[in-house]
Amino acid sequence: MESYFLLQLKLAEKYSVEKNWTEIENDLITQHFHFLTNLANKGVLLFAGRTNYDVGHPDLEGFALIKATNLQTAEDILKADPAVVAGLQIANIHPFSLAIEQFNNKID
Repeated sequence: MESYFLLQLKLAEKYSVEKNWTEIENDLITQHFHFLTNLANKGVLLFAGRTNYDVGHPDLEGFALIKATNLQTAEDILKADPAVVAGLQIANIHPFSLAIEQFNNKID
């Protein structure tokens, strides 16, 4: 049986300062996006997004909701994220109970 897990991602402190970003970090964010897209294509990722703050804002965070058979599997998925592996993002994972699911709703 699959369960839901909420991934919470924040920039590592060094990268909360925009001047510390180089082409390497920008490439890692692109890889991170492709990683999440691949999870979505496999049906593992239900949604992903981030708060609309600039680099340096204390509430800049990313969130993703995934399905996995257990916490260890969810952690393994998260540990494969290139931005997490490189230390650009610090990740937390939380077991999550989905109370209302309306992913097929369209906003006009």
